[in-house]
Amino acid sequence: MARPAWVWRVGFRPDSLENEGLRRFKLGWGTQERRIDYFRYDQRKAAFVTARDESSGWHNRIFRMLPVSLSRLIGAASYRHVA
Repeated sequence: MARPAWVWRVGFRPDSLENEGLRRFKLGWGTQERRIDYFRYDQRKAAFVTARDESSGWHNRIFRMLPVSLSRLIGAASYRHVA
């Protein structure tokens, strides 16, 4: 089945390899994954440094424990401040 022309123009931002649910969602739209390597350079150290993947961590554990309705409320209230 051919996709509508607008689907080809939709841009999906890169996401973490650890974010499996978001990756599945994007693949459902017919996207193709490509690896994008990012490098962080610390000018004070005059060296490339390893950046931590902050897409998962303590906040994921907290939101998994909360009821979905409370998670949505917190997400809606904090989105414009965090995103």
